[in-house]
Amino acid sequence: MERSLTGKKGKHMKQAVIIVLMVIAICSSYFWPNIKMRLAGNAQYSEFDKAKYDYYTPQVLKKMPRISQVYDFNYTNISGPKADVWSVTFYNTKDTWKISEYLSMAGYEKQEKCDIEAECWCLRGSDEVLTVVNMNSSNAVRVDILKSLYNDKYMPDK
Repeated sequence: MERSLTGKKGKHMKQAVIIVLMVIAICSSYFWPNIKMRLAGNAQYSEFDKAKYDYYTPQVLKKMPRISQVYDFNYTNISGPKADVWSVTFYNTKDTWKISEYLSMAGYEKQEKCDIEAECWCLRGSDEVLTVVNMNSSNAVRVDILKSLYNDKYMPDK
């Protein structure tokens, strides 16, 4: 005689499916913020937004001297040339000497050429280019870190 799905075996199967779905739901809700940040094309945040600050901000920007009391962070994923850009913008200042001093002490080398109107810095052995932009029109300083497949032309001899 055939057993139907409403029998003992069918009941256990339904319970197993419910348990699996509950585990998936719990895991998804726990990991969703990280998944959401990982898939984001960009983010603007402050140091007080702990989750985004911890997830997006590279150590060099975390340790960078705060040259102004007003600043914010940005992350942008540029999918065309496959590049990531992390930034910190300091408002109401033009003074960059503390940043230059910090970068030199951290092992970065100021580059002789830069494709934009900024100071370009590189860390030997890294595929990142760091720029310090003095934005005269808005009385602000922006520090960008660009990580791209095309950064080789900026790299000092490795």
